[in-house]
Amino acid sequence: MHSFNGRPGSISALTLGLLLLVGLLSSPAWGDSELTIQITRGTAAGIPVAIVPFAGMGPLPVDVASVVEADLARSGRFQTLPRKDMPQQPTTAAGIDASQWRILKTDYVTIGRLVPNGAGLAVEFEVVNVLTGQRLLGYSIPTTTETLRLAGHRVADMIYEKILGIPGAFATRIAYVSIEGPPKTRHWRLVVADADGENARVILDAPEPIMSPEAEYEWEGLYPHGVVFPTANVVKDGTLFVYYGCADKFIGVATADFDELVDYVLQFPA
Repeated sequence: MHSFNGRPGSISALTLGLLLLVGLLSSPAWGDSELTIQITRGTAAGIPVAIVPFAGMGPLPVDVASVVEADLARSGRFQTLPRKDMPQQPTTAAGIDASQWRILKTDYVTIGRLVPNGAGLAVEFEVVNVLTGQRLLGYSIPTTTETLRLAGHRVADMIYEKILGIPGAFATRIAYVSIEGPPKTRHWRLVVADADGENARVILDAPEPIMSPEAEYEWEGLYPHGVVFPTANVVKDGTLFVYYGCADKFIGVATADFDELVDYVLQFPA
C-alpha cells in the first residue's frame, strides 16, 4: 500500500468541496498549458442543425447563439451550419422557410431573441424540425448580462436532450489543474470553469501535487516516464483512500488522514 507519507508536505491543496477531485492533481512531467477541450472523434455523421443568430437588445457581452452552437458542435453529436451559409436569419418559428433549409440538408433550426424581463432580460428560443415543420421546443430563460453564457449553455442542454433524448451537461462546471512556472518554482493551480473552459477561476495555488511517482513500479511500466493516474477514491473511518494506476501497468492505493488533508488545504487559498 502506498501512502501520502503521513506528512503535510506530501499533501497538495484542495478545498473540502473539491477534495474528491484529487485525481486531477497527479504529477507526470507536464509543462505549462492552457485548457483546451477538443472532441477528436464523434459520431460518423453529426445531426445537421443551424443555430441562427439571436435577435435582441443591441450589443451584449456574449453572443448567446455562438455559445449554443459551440456546445453542440463540441459534443461530436451535431454538425452545425456556418452562419455564412444560412439562407435566412429569422427570429421566430413562423419566419422559417423550411424549403430553403431542406435544400441545405439541415434537420433542425434554432432561432431566438433576447428580450427585456423586469430588471434583467430573458433568452427566448424555439427549435423547429424543418423536415416535418414541427415546433419541437419553445422556452424562455430569465437571465442577466452577467449570466448570458450560462443561459446559452442551458439552451444547448435543452436542445441536446430534446433531439437526442439524453440530458446535456453544458451548463455544468469542471475542475482541472494548471501547472505554472519553470521546473524549480513550479506550482499547481486548481481551477474551476464552465464546461467549455470559460469563466475560469483559480481556487487554490499549491507548491506541489498531491501525488508524484516515487516507487519503481510507478516509474517503469507501459508509460515509461513515471506517472500515477488516480482514478477513484473513498473516505472511510476518517481515512481517504485513492486508487490509482502506476505507470499504466499496476494498480495501487494511497491513503491520507481526511482531517489533516482538510487542514492542509486551507493553507493555500488562491
